[in-house]
Amino acid sequence: MLLLGGAVLLLWRYSTRLRARLAARSAAGERFDSVDSGYLPYLEKEWLDSSRQLEQLAAGDSPDEDLAAALQRRIELLAAEKRLAELCNDYPERRWEHVLEQFRPPAPGETPEEQLPAEAAEDVPAAAEERPYLTGLQRNHERQGDALQVLRETIVRLQERPDEELVGRLEKEFAELERRYREAGSCIEILKQENDRLQMRVERKDQRIDQVEGERNETVSELEDKLGQQKRSIAELHELVGALQLEEEKAAELQTRLEQFDLAARDMNMCIQVLEEENQFLQEQIRSLLHIDEGESLYRKRDESATETGEN
Repeated sequence: MLLLGGAVLLLWRYSTRLRARLAARSAAGERFDSVDSGYLPYLEKEWLDSSRQLEQLAAGDSPDEDLAAALQRRIELLAAEKRLAELCNDYPERRWEHVLEQFRPPAPGETPEEQLPAEAAEDVPAAAEERPYLTGLQRNHERQGDALQVLRETIVRLQERPDEELVGRLEKEFAELERRYREAGSCIEILKQENDRLQMRVERKDQRIDQVEGERNETVSELEDKLGQQKRSIAELHELVGALQLEEEKAAELQTRLEQFDLAARDMNMCIQVLEEENQFLQEQIRSLLHIDEGESLYRKRDESATETGEN
């Protein structure tokens, strides 16, 4: 009887410690999700609107220098805040360190641009020439690659006591990711077709538009290649799930990695939406260049131009 009581006591102490460790690990992984909350997309939109306004102001005959300086400063601050939100998603426990990095007060004699962190400075356009989607897509793809690598290593390490419920959740998660990648692939194909048509319209019209279009096509091709790599990685993970053996103490860690990977996928989809907005903005630039009215079709104008050329 004493042996049985001692065994029960040891089992109770072990289960209590295990629950405490899992609770501590879960609390450490708690974070503010800036994508689901809509905060990060809001920052992206405000960054884009301010950049467009600065471009239009610079293209005017007599730009308002005070407004231009205010817009430039706002773009810098939005870039820093956007970077802070992304860092807090990944490392919530270092929140105030990130605040200091992104908003460090300038030293005496130092300009605001000089005191910006290198990573945040990448998001600030020189005279609003850069596009927000390029840096964002590259950063999100790198984050996805890191998350995939960590997830793959974690799965390989887990070798004991299969957890059927968690395996089922993994398979459901992979199915959802595959669906998102298929949708993203369709979106990219539509964007490529639209870019091809726009390229025909802007040929020999304006060197700046040609440059923007080349950058856009390069970015879309790069995104398409990386999506293919991610699909292959998901297929490899599907094979690993079939032979997956999970330890109870590793379950919380694996779930945290899955959430980080899912966050990176949502970031990528958000960047694709920004890319679509950029595509619309390019069309507006072309309309202005070709003197096309707001309600007139861009492609109808192209056909009329082709007819006039043939008659001449």
